[in-house]
Amino acid sequence: MKSPLALLGAFVAFGFAAASAQVSIGSDYYVRPYLNLNTGGIIDGLMVGGSTSSSQSFADGTRTLFSEADLGNGALRYLVDVNGPNQSGVGLAEFGDRLTFTGGAGTDVILGLGVDGRLFTDDGALPGTTLQLFANAAFAIFDPGVASWNNWVELANNGSAVYFDSWFEDLRPDTSVDLEVSEFLGTTITLASNHQSFDVFYRIQGAIATNENPVHATLDFSNTATASVDTAPGVDFSSESTVFLTGYNVPEPSTALCTMLAMGVFAGRRRRPLA
Repeated sequence: MKSPLALLGAFVAFGFAAASAQVSIGSDYYVRPYLNLNTGGIIDGLMVGGSTSSSQSFADGTRTLFSEADLGNGALRYLVDVNGPNQSGVGLAEFGDRLTFTGGAGTDVILGLGVDGRLFTDDGALPGTTLQLFANAAFAIFDPGVASWNNWVELANNGSAVYFDSWFEDLRPDTSVDLEVSEFLGTTITLASNHQSFDVFYRIQGAIATNENPVHATLDFSNTATASVDTAPGVDFSSESTVFLTGYNVPEPSTALCTMLAMGVFAGRRRRPLA
C-alpha cells in the first residue's frame, strides 16, 4: 500500500512535464498554483526564482477552480467546486524556499504547516457508481541542495528528507458529506550551529470526480493552509526569496513592469556597459 505522500506524488506527477514555467537557474525558492481540468487541460503557474506569489483560476459554468501560493504570507489556497455528472478537477498549491537560521546553536526551531478546509457533497453515489473526493497536504524539510521543486516528493518518499509528514482524506461517499478539516503538520529541530540552512517544501491539493452522479461537490481549502516558523528569542531567520513570512512579495513580471512604468522608473535611465 502506498503512503499518503506517495499517493500525493503519483496524483500530480503527470503535471510536471506539462509545466510552462518561469525558471531561474540556481534558485531554491518557487511558487506553484496548479489546476488540472482533465479534458480541459492543465493550467500551471509554476514560477521558480522569480515572483513570490501567484494564482490561477478557471470557471466554465459547471466547475470553478482556484489556486494560490504566496510565500510572503506563507499561505496556500485552493478551491475545487463541481456541479453535475461526469465532472472532475484538481487544485494544487505549493511553494518552497531555503531558510537560514542565525545565532541559534543548541536552540529549537518549530517548523509547520496548518491546514484548514472543508469537503462537501450534497448527495452520495448512485448504486453501482463511484463518487470520489480526495484532499492531501504534505510538508518536507531537506538539507540544502538535496531536493528541488520537481523531485522533493519522490525524495521524501525515498527517505532523503530530514523530516516529512503528510495528511490525506479519500472519500467515496454514498450519502451527503460535510467534513471540516483542521490539521497541523510540523516538527521541532534543534539547530546544530549558529548558521544553519534547510530547504522547506509545502503542498496542499485536492481532486473531485463525480462520474455518473448528479451532485454538487466542493473542496474548499481557500481559508487557508499557512506555514509557520517559531524560533527562540534572539534567533533570526532569513529566506532565499527574502520575503518568506514577511507579508511582502515580489510581484509577477507583468505586474512589476506595469508598476515601474507607472512610476517612471525607466525614465532617463541608461544601460550600464557590460564589463
